[in-house]
Amino acid sequence: MTGTTARRARLLRLRAIEHRIAKAKLARADATLVNLERIAGRIAALKNGLGAGVGGTSGMALKSMTEMSIRLDAARSGMTAPMTEAEARRAEFNALRITAQQKEDSAAKLHNKAATSEASARDLRADANRPYRKRNAFLETRA
Repeated sequence: MTGTTARRARLLRLRAIEHRIAKAKLARADATLVNLERIAGRIAALKNGLGAGVGGTSGMALKSMTEMSIRLDAARSGMTAPMTEAEARRAEFNALRITAQQKEDSAAKLHNKAATSEASARDLRADANRPYRKRNAFLETRA
C-alpha cells in the first residue's frame, strides 16, 4: 500500500467515525424530542381527564380541579421552549450528520481512486519487470 492510499484509508476511517458520532448525536436528539413530546402528551391527557363527573361535586373538588387545570396549563406552556429547542438541536444534528455522510462518501471515492491507481501502477511495474520476447505475428506460422 502506497503512502497516498494509506493516508486516504486513514482519512476514510476518520470520516466513518465522524459519521457514526453524528448519527449517535442525532439519535440522542431524536430520543430527547420524543421524550418531551411524550411528556406533553401526558400533560394534555391529564388536562383532558379533569372535569366534574356526573352528579354533584363539592366546591373544594371544583377548586382543586381548577387549580390543577391552571398548573397543567402552566406546565404545557413551559414545555414549548424546551420542545422548540429540542427540535432546533435535532435539525442541527441532522445537518451535521448529512455533512459527515457527504465527507465520508467523498473520502471513500478518493480511497477507491487511489486504490485503483495503485493497482494499475502495480500492473505496469509487473509488466515492466517481464523480459522482452518478440511476439510472432498472427499470420506467421512456426516452422
